[in-house]
Amino acid sequence: MGLHGYGYDSESVAMLITYPYQVVRARIQNERAAEAGVYKSTLGTIRIIYRNEKIAGFYKGKGWAPI
Repeated sequence: MGLHGYGYDSESVAMLITYPYQVVRARIQNERAAEAGVYKSTLGTIRIIYRNEKIAGFYKGKGWAPI
């Protein structure tokens, strides 16, 4: 495997780790803007997403872009 392959692998791993954080953060921010009050804390948001959407909910909206 060339160096280009390792770069793609490391980018994929980084996305798998950081994208759920981005989803949780976005939901809390959108919730505060709308003032609906469903997502009150980070851990509460994680529980709600997992309960209602399972693991796929943390990657909602993420498309896999091949290089």
